Amino acid sequence: MKIALSIDSNTTSGVISASFSRAPYFMIYDTETKKTDFIDNTKNADQPGAGPRVIAMLKEAKIDTAIAESCGENVVMTLNNEGVVFFHAMKISAMEALALFMNNQLHLLSDIHKGHQTPGTYKV
Repeated sequence: MKIALSIDSNTTSGVISASFSRAPYFMIYDTETKKTDFIDNTKNADQPGAGPRVIAMLKEAKIDTAIAESCGENVVMTLNNEGVVFFHAMKISAMEALALFMNNQLHLLSDIHKGHQTPGTYKV
């Protein structure tokens, strides 16, 4: 399983970012290989929305799970359709969030906002 965590720095001590698509980095953790990679989210400042580029990056990374504080509804719906499940974590390090997830202590993400893109335009 590959888990994407939206974080504020490219280290395992990076804190979960307030916005999934606008996070500066994504930490990708592979539960089978125990390998950790970081993706620099260079599109996080794109207007009107960073979501489509984030979707493309994370589909390429073949993630199964995402951990975030909040996320736009189009990103959640599009990645949910790809089989990705979103979980909620707030202002803790990526490793703390990962440990909570592995111990079944995170809840499904419920902080889903409208986002900044026109609904239905997230075709990747």
